[in-house]
Amino acid sequence: MVCLKLMCDLLVLHPYFNYSQNIAQLLVLYLNNPKPEVRSIVSKCLSQIFREDKKGELSLFIVRKINLLVKSRTNAVHSEAVSVFLTLRIKDVNLDQEKEAELREKKFQTRRQKLLSMSKKERKASKRLEQLGKELLETKAEENKQTKHKTLTEVIKVVFTVYSRILKNDPTSKLLWRASQSE
Repeated sequence: MVCLKLMCDLLVLHPYFNYSQNIAQLLVLYLNNPKPEVRSIVSKCLSQIFREDKKGELSLFIVRKINLLVKSRTNAVHSEAVSVFLTLRIKDVNLDQEKEAELREKKFQTRRQKLLSMSKKERKASKRLEQLGKELLETKAEENKQTKHKTLTEVIKVVFTVYSRILKNDPTSKLLWRASQSE
């Protein structure tokens, strides 16, 4: 139990270090442990990771591993394996909010530039540098938004696959009943 708690703490505190996927893969297996206290510890850990994951990559990895667990056990898993999906931040993603924050930052930078008076040569050089910087930032921001959107889309697909597999194989499964009760 102590080792399990330590691994959970390590994964929550440092979700993107070298061995985080290995630990996550091991923790997912403990979602089907016969002891309820073990399942509780792991489900709380995974729920916290789902809530705090900014990139979505670790969440996607964990969701895929839960999918494999449900698939390999042919739905004979405990309800915690599915109930952790309720804490996924899929509905909380607002890409427009990020765009608004970028616009505010750009306005702040232009005001700051007006306050600083420079010589004519310095202004020309800074304008060129600003233009290049803006182009690089726009490209990078667009790539980040696209990868985030792709990752979240993939998470939704895998969660949908898990639920549809449960419905297809056993429509009266206790997994669906317990997951709906915990909402």
